[in-house]
Amino acid sequence: MNPSDKRRRLFKKGKPLIRPLQIYNGEGYSKDVGILWAAYKRKPFEMFGPGMSQEDFAENVERLSGQAELMIIDDENKGYQDNGPVVFLSLFSNGWKSQPQVEFFPWATPKNKLKTSVTFLHWIRYSKEIGVIEIRGLKEDKALLEKCKDYGVLFYSGKVIGGHPKGNEYIYSVKGRKR
Repeated sequence: MNPSDKRRRLFKKGKPLIRPLQIYNGEGYSKDVGILWAAYKRKPFEMFGPGMSQEDFAENVERLSGQAELMIIDDENKGYQDNGPVVFLSLFSNGWKSQPQVEFFPWATPKNKLKTSVTFLHWIRYSKEIGVIEIRGLKEDKALLEKCKDYGVLFYSGKVIGGHPKGNEYIYSVKGRKR
């Protein structure tokens, strides 16, 4: 089965939706920030660290929005009646190369992780705003990244021995359509 057929099969029941994170809704912080806070309370985000108050967390999200493009990916999940947020993604860019930081919510299933990753990486391949995206993962991320390779949306670039305090870093990339 070729990668295109694998993607078609994966998305048979529907594709996840990538959308910008909404910080404000006119009256204050949006529902998106509330969902981020609920996810953070259950499992602190690596980019923020543990022990933050709700106010500090909201300020950090707001500050981060000035440094990176913030997105939420909605997918089918038993925690929602239909589709709901399962991934928080911040995309840092220097104008050509982009690096995502991904926080899967505690309620994201392995299938949510695969579907949202393949959707995001496939979207990147056709984005005229991105030259290349570099993804760095640890040993615990390698299985998901290798699975994404099988769907034709990610390519292995190399390994940095001891590239992270937790161990080796595995580097993958995808070329966008920016010229």
